[in-house]
Amino acid sequence: MINTKMFTNIPMRRLLRWSIGFLIVLTLFIYFFESRSVFSYQVYEVKGGYAYQIEKAGKVFIVQDFVPTLQNYQPFKSKEQARKAACLVIKKLKKQKVPALSAIEIQEILR
Repeated sequence: MINTKMFTNIPMRRLLRWSIGFLIVLTLFIYFFESRSVFSYQVYEVKGGYAYQIEKAGKVFIVQDFVPTLQNYQPFKSKEQARKAACLVIKKLKKQKVPALSAIEIQEILR
């Protein structure tokens, strides 16, 4: 049997406040821990150009072997273009946005 006398000494409002406070602190801890997950990238050579992959906490998260939004699956023409694209994707991921690159962003990278 549960000893209910133990709970009658603590006002329920106080217990509720402590429970809610604990849940808020736990939620914030999890949120900040996840948002600080380290993203990194690697640019590598593929047939006809360059590609990149993004890692999160040491595990492959995104592999991009071709320029998104372009037809015919063309790779990036230079390491610098692939690097710029990877950095922009990581920037979006850190802001918790969709990491897809728009046609305008790709055009700026390819200049």
